[in-house]
Amino acid sequence: MVLLASLGGYELSMVRKEIKNNLSQQLHAILSANVESLRIWIKNQKRDAEAIASQPGKGSTFILTLPKVQSAVSGAIKETALVSG
Repeated sequence: MVLLASLGGYELSMVRKEIKNNLSQQLHAILSANVESLRIWIKNQKRDAEAIASQPGKGSTFILTLPKVQSAVSGAIKETALVSG
């Protein structure tokens, strides 16, 4: 009976470990995909902002706000990379 209980406890711990590993891998995959999506979004936003900024009379607003947005998004990417690292 003790052997059966020990074997059951061991199997339970192995199943829990496997579930944790699978979940961890899935979360890292999701995080990597989100980071890549964010990089693509930033690239597109930068391209749009540069196009608008090149239009007469509209550029000054974007020139002032674009660095703030880039800084905030870059900080978010760095924090995400630290978590996924």
